[in-house]
Amino acid sequence: MPLFDRTAELIVGQSGKEGILIKDLRMSFKIEKTATETLNTSTVKIWNLNASSRALVETPNNALILKAGYVQDIGALTIFVGIVRRSLSVQEGPDWITELELDDGLIAYRDSKCSLSFNPGTRGTDVIVAIANQFGLPVRPFPEDVAEKQYADGFSFVGRTRDAMRKACNYLDLEFSIQNSEIQILKKGGSIKRTAIVLSADTGMIGVPKLEAKTMGEKAAAKKGITTNTAGVIKRPAKTSNASGEAHERLQIQGYKVDCLLQPTIQPGSVVQLKSSGIDGEFFRVEKVEHIADSHGKDWKSTLTLRFI
Repeated sequence: MPLFDRTAELIVGQSGKEGILIKDLRMSFKIEKTATETLNTSTVKIWNLNASSRALVETPNNALILKAGYVQDIGALTIFVGIVRRSLSVQEGPDWITELELDDGLIAYRDSKCSLSFNPGTRGTDVIVAIANQFGLPVRPFPEDVAEKQYADGFSFVGRTRDAMRKACNYLDLEFSIQNSEIQILKKGGSIKRTAIVLSADTGMIGVPKLEAKTMGEKAAAKKGITTNTAGVIKRPAKTSNASGEAHERLQIQGYKVDCLLQPTIQPGSVVQLKSSGIDGEFFRVEKVEHIADSHGKDWKSTLTLRFI
């Protein structure tokens, strides 16, 4: 894959209406995405917008689509979709720099409410799909092989859609997040069923993967779909005990942090195959991805936090 001749552009405007395309200007951005319910965020800087474009871009609650990539590959691909939460334009010497802070799915996540009721015997998956549709955002394909359960006493909810979604997902051991203004539902700790992205020195990996480990209690880990049978997990007895004098079991969860040239298509839940010294084609789930880039500067990379599958 030819990773040369970087390119970046963005479209901004009111949600549901045609926006304006901004390109051929200097842009920089920092994006943080996780597989959790917490909204993904981005900070974008644009140099020397004209006055009318600057006024439009600065409007709060406008929608923005950021694209980036490589001219010699397939061009700019969508890397972040979000809502403008804050904007600021300042003049530095001859340059006007507009800085935007964005949240992915901000309005839907913050403002959506629902009132739903389902009869006894309703399938859990039907409840989740109905709730997901209340956000008013596209819903990605449902994961396969979900353990089907029914609500013996039915299901009813009045309140914020995100709270209903969390409750229904927990019932089926699922997790949800908003990715590029689409609702993504996965098994807890599961991955997107797509072809794995191969990362090696030949496909843009920078340096070598760094082994990382974090420690969690068994119950906290289980909420994320992690058990003692999960690859890369080591059981460690804790020094602390509960009220009955029993030692709390702790799990050491191993993974890697990897730098690579900017990869717009990688997102939380993606599957990555690593090929590096000591790692011969093992597969990992992307827990977190950070993109840092400047179209006219040194930065143009992605940093991935990976966990064994």
